[in-house]
Amino acid sequence: MQWLVRDPDNRVNGRLAPKPQAASGVWIDVNRLSVWLTAGHVVNGIKQQLDHDMAFRFSFVDRDDTKDHSLRCVPFSPKLTPLFTSEHDQLGLDIGGLVLRPLEREALLKGPCRPFFAKYLARQDEKFDLYAVYGSPEYARTNEVRPTATGGVVHTKVGCALIPLERLRARPAWRTPARRLHFRLLGDPATSEWDAPTPYSVVGMSGGPIWGIRFDERGFQARLVGIQASQSREAEELVLHVCPVRWFLRSVRARIEKLRLEQRSINAA
Repeated sequence: MQWLVRDPDNRVNGRLAPKPQAASGVWIDVNRLSVWLTAGHVVNGIKQQLDHDMAFRFSFVDRDDTKDHSLRCVPFSPKLTPLFTSEHDQLGLDIGGLVLRPLEREALLKGPCRPFFAKYLARQDEKFDLYAVYGSPEYARTNEVRPTATGGVVHTKVGCALIPLERLRARPAWRTPARRLHFRLLGDPATSEWDAPTPYSVVGMSGGPIWGIRFDERGFQARLVGIQASQSREAEELVLHVCPVRWFLRSVRARIEKLRLEQRSINAA
């Protein structure tokens, strides 16, 4: 997802210009509704920008990695599609997102992107050959200024990275909620378009999906394991802390049902 933010300190050719921002997330279908999920603290940041009338021109970015890395943007309004969060600090729940309207869902289905259904969600303690996090780190987002008669327009290039992970069975020394899963990075991110910083940073990938991958004679199968919530450094290694999908799904379903009832009341008024 990407949007623009009014920033008094951001200027292009001496003129005020909006600052592009982006967030990582995943699209799933639950309770006969399409939901875009990310981390709760990401949604809270967007809400603060909306409260101060700073954020505008929201769109889902459908990235086609099978062709020329082209982007399809599907616009939406958070005023018509309310944002929600489901959070609990002690338990480690940090989930947020929004429910897609039928028009937005149909527009996304015209591209290569598809939602994940319940059968593609990993079971508790299911074993995989490999894990990976997918998202848009800040280093893979670039802004290009194109001159215009009024001064210039900022165009954003949103890049994505697929980073292999190893699951840690023991809880890291850094204090984290017990119900979260923990992973360490394995090697370099799989991207050839951007130079990753050293030491590597996953800033901007909060809310990105964690995939469990299993190889077989037909190729491979992928399951959604969780949503990246936070990170820490353990003995100079970067460790990701993840909300497991099966655990938070009940909370998300309850929040969605509440939104559904609220929307019905608004429509009936």
